[in-house]
Amino acid sequence: MGSLNKVHFPNVKAQTNTALNVSGWECSKEYEKVLKTVGKNRKQLINSFDTLKNSGTTITFEKAKEVIGGMLEKEGIQLTSEKWPYLLKFAEKDEAIDYKFLLDIFKERLYLLSAHPKVNVGSY
Repeated sequence: MGSLNKVHFPNVKAQTNTALNVSGWECSKEYEKVLKTVGKNRKQLINSFDTLKNSGTTITFEKAKEVIGGMLEKEGIQLTSEKWPYLLKFAEKDEAIDYKFLLDIFKERLYLLSAHPKVNVGSY
């Protein structure tokens, strides 16, 4: 599970116990609900981040947490502080969050959650 953590969260430095907890969280209904909520509100989030960027505000970890957290709270989802780095840190570059990259990765993860597994029909 440690190598899985390095692939999905290369910039997050975690202890082994935390890595195991995060991998477990990624398989949870809460994580799935977060991804679905972000996916459903993707356009709103892009508009919010674009507005902040155009006003000269740097999209820091805390600012991204504030924007996404506010949207999640409206849906009744509150994340504990230890889960936020795993949602945001992988998109952080030079102390700023690349929000377009972040939302694209969320979109890919949501697709992977909802995609049907491939079936090998010819092997009977």
